[in-house]
Amino acid sequence: MNIVEEITYSEPLDHYLKVLRQKGLRLTPQRTWILNYLIECDGYPSADDIYRQISTVFPGISLATIYNNLRMLVEKNILYQVRIGTTYHYDFQGHQHGHMICGKCHKICDFFPEHLEQLLDSAIRQTSFKLTKATVEIKGICPSCDQTM
Repeated sequence: MNIVEEITYSEPLDHYLKVLRQKGLRLTPQRTWILNYLIECDGYPSADDIYRQISTVFPGISLATIYNNLRMLVEKNILYQVRIGTTYHYDFQGHQHGHMICGKCHKICDFFPEHLEQLLDSAIRQTSFKLTKATVEIKGICPSCDQTM
């Protein structure tokens, strides 16, 4: 048995693998691993962070493969990309939530808007747009940084 077969994947992964298949995308072991890693991850890793983790499982993988997979998963609205400085960080979009980003230390926290559905419905009614993607990103100063100011 090779190492790829030994990896246990999460239940939400099965759903998103089906979504990718329905969109006509190949499910390579590397793509599957990246998606599962981001589903299970508590933080917001960069491509370099993901590369360091995945290269222990797939030693021959290139950083370009990581970037290509991340770009595709962002385009398919499965991952959210947050830019901090010159680096992009990635978050799984399996549930509706927003991001608070500290302007000083760049800490990212998830939050769950109580009336997001109503906000989106209102935006659609007012503009007649067809919704393809919605993100909520709010910048501020986290409590730790606020205490040091």
